Amino acid sequence: MNRTDFLWGVNTHCDFYPVYRRENAEKQLKLIRDMGSKIVRVNFYNFDFSDFYIPLANACGLKVMLVVDGYLRDISDNYNAAAEYELYRKIADRYDGNHGFGKIDFIQINNEVDVFLSAFNPKFGDGETIEEFPQPMMQKVYEHFANASAGIRAAKTDVKIVINAGWKHYGMFLYMNEKGIDFDLLGWDWYSDMATAMKREGKRPFQLAETLHDLFGKDIIVCETNIWTDSLIDTDDVSNWDDLFGIIDDAVSYPFVKGLIIYECCDEMPFEQEGTFNREAHFGLVKADKDGNMLEVKPVYYKLKDYIMG
Repeated sequence: MNRTDFLWGVNTHCDFYPVYRRENAEKQLKLIRDMGSKIVRVNFYNFDFSDFYIPLANACGLKVMLVVDGYLRDISDNYNAAAEYELYRKIADRYDGNHGFGKIDFIQINNEVDVFLSAFNPKFGDGETIEEFPQPMMQKVYEHFANASAGIRAAKTDVKIVINAGWKHYGMFLYMNEKGIDFDLLGWDWYSDMATAMKREGKRPFQLAETLHDLFGKDIIVCETNIWTDSLIDTDDVSNWDDLFGIIDDAVSYPFVKGLIIYECCDEMPFEQEGTFNREAHFGLVKADKDGNMLEVKPVYYKLKDYIMG
């Protein structure tokens, strides 16, 4: 892989999730670093955890993308714009590398708001048009984004602002773009089922990136990707991840795609109840049990390492 400007990364979570408890954090971060990754994407839960985690990630040589939910899922009339502005300002200022709490390089404003909004429209299609997203909720969501972005800019750091969606749900950003939303990178979630749909249309696995770049003129980072399966696969058979490497090959080929972050570091077995299958329980590069104990590293980890380092 000869893209020196490409950011490889892996998703983790805060210690609200058993396998991501603090005693596992350093081991996870070193595994992420040792496969050649340069960035870890983690959600903001509270300042206590971020104060612990961000310096640890930095010490492992990793940049941090912090996903901050803030108040974006509150679309009520009780929304506190000043509180949201201040939350994002405080986060950007606190983690600027100058206050002893570590440094973040990217802030993602909320996560998958497009999916949240789509649930309010029973006739929602692929999400390619503004009209598919419910009005006037779009205006309220724009206000959330604008307040969060303004708060980040007020901190006067070099942190980059990421806004995010997935599949073909760029209709939401057509609206935001018309309103003049301030951001730096377009984050996109792109799983193997989406790549399969592209290929059925005779397109490349991540050809949507061309549309996104043409529409918004921004660099893109894949914030989440993995295989998408409806059954328990043999996690020791690396051929089951062939579709993931198809996405990776295509993403790397676009100069305006600046990075790709695998979802995620460890399996989250509590998602799986007795007698059921939940794909999110099996996304990890590392196996884990329901008590949150890390088990063996999956072979796909080493295949990714060879790809990145090779």
